[in-house]
Amino acid sequence: MSQTEWVLHSDRFSPWLKKWQHTVNVMAEACHAPAAFIVQCTSSGLMAVVACEKQQIKYGTGDVYSYDINLYCKKVIETKDPLYVRDASKDPFWDDNPEAADGMVSYLGMPIFMPDGDLFGTVCVMDIAPTNYDPVYPKLVEQFKDIVEGDLALIQRNKELEEIAMSDELTGLYNRRGFRILAHQQHKLACRIGCNLGLLYLDIDDLKEINDLLGHEAGDEAIIALARGMEACLRDNDISARIGGDEFVALVLLTEIDTLPAVIQRMNRFLSDQVLPCGRPLKVSIGGILVPEVDMDFDQLVESADQEMYRTKRARKAG
Repeated sequence: MSQTEWVLHSDRFSPWLKKWQHTVNVMAEACHAPAAFIVQCTSSGLMAVVACEKQQIKYGTGDVYSYDINLYCKKVIETKDPLYVRDASKDPFWDDNPEAADGMVSYLGMPIFMPDGDLFGTVCVMDIAPTNYDPVYPKLVEQFKDIVEGDLALIQRNKELEEIAMSDELTGLYNRRGFRILAHQQHKLACRIGCNLGLLYLDIDDLKEINDLLGHEAGDEAIIALARGMEACLRDNDISARIGGDEFVALVLLTEIDTLPAVIQRMNRFLSDQVLPCGRPLKVSIGGILVPEVDMDFDQLVESADQEMYRTKRARKAG
């Protein structure tokens, strides 16, 4: 998960937030606490993403708190260790803590970690009265922490499986399925912000000859070289994919500077300088079309770009 991505703003977390709501409610009840939270940390600050539904002091979800504020959860995130504050009013360290000023003088919290070991945030309970918890209470909160960490591992695994299903194994680019999904999303975005899109179709000119003369390993090297060349030429917000043996497509956002002819010219110039491991030059034909603002028919657009590529190839051979 991105260090800037808030789970409250991500559709893929919606079902998990509902589950975590139940988790936090049960945690508050089990600990006899008037408030309980799951707090996320990102580079932007701290945010309560889930709060128990029966709070005596109503802290909402969705507000971002700076790391400059002396919060209980900030201390957990800094130390990456559990924190138990029995009575903040007796510890000068918490004199500028806004939660203590609101009456939340007791805190018990644990860090939540992502599967890769990065911090996700905290899970915690707070009380308006000083506490002297029995050792079973920290163990309870730790059990809830384990539940959330298990969910985060499942979320990460699901994301990886989705990426595998949308990726081409040889090149790491998107496959046809992935391109269809992302192209549809990119088209909606371009229409909303008023940008033009270009669809490029790329084909390796002599892949069959390379395979026949030098073997399929050399052919795979040519395919990978084109994929890396596309990544080098295109921007991060452009979408490139391998949709067939030597068939590649790219959906690019166009600007006054990056017109369709300019993008094609830049790619031709870069790719023509590439030399394959077998010593042969990388020869690629590129065709491109403007994508209409009306709903896209993926197959029809790819066919049109393919035809444009063949026109370009025939014109080059004739010239």
